[in-house]
Amino acid sequence: LHGYLWAEDVRVFFSAAYRDGFRSFGELYAGYLHAIPRLIVYVLARTTRVKYLPFAMVYTSWIISALASAVVYVAAMRLPWRNQRRAVAWSSILALGLLLVPQSGETALNVTNLQWVLAPALIGLLYLAPQVNGQAATALVAFAVALITLTGPFGVFLMPFVVGILILRWRGRPAPSAVVIFVCYAIATLI
Repeated sequence: LHGYLWAEDVRVFFSAAYRDGFRSFGELYAGYLHAIPRLIVYVLARTTRVKYLPFAMVYTSWIISALASAVVYVAAMRLPWRNQRRAVAWSSILALGLLLVPQSGETALNVTNLQWVLAPALIGLLYLAPQVNGQAATALVAFAVALITLTGPFGVFLMPFVVGILILRWRGRPAPSAVVIFVCYAIATLI
C-alpha cells in the first residue's frame, strides 16, 4: 500500500532506462535479458512522476501477477480432469499458489522478480497454445510467450519439456496458431 522499490528495480532497471533509453532492452543482467521488467520501467520512467514510481511499480507487479494466476487457472481448468469440482479446487490452488507461497517478500510485488511468477504462466500459455483461435488471440499469446521467455532463464530450462510435450500432444497436423506460438517461443529461447 505504501509503495517500495526493490534492489534491482532502481540500481539496474531504472538507471539503465534513464541512461540508455530504449537501448536498455538489450542489456543483460545476471546473464539474461529481463524484457518485462525493462518494459515496465521504461514506460513508467517516461509516464510517471518520480514520487509515484514506487506505487506504480507495486501495482503494476500486482496486476501482472494476477494475470499470471489467471493464465495458470485457465490452463489448469483445461487439463483432462475427471471431476469438475476437483478441477475447480486444484486449479484454484495452483493459481493462488503463485501469490500465496511462503516467502520473505523478495519475490512478491516487485518488477525485478516477476520472472518467478511468470514462469508458471509461460507453462500455461504453452499448454493452451493448440487451443488458441483467431489471429488477434494468436498474436497476443505469441507476444506474451516471447516476452516471458525473454524475461528470465525459464524459457531455456523448459525447452526439453516443451519438446517432449509437443511430441506427445501433436498427433497429426498441429493448429496453425500453435505453430506460430511455438516458433515465437523457440526464437525467444534462442535469443
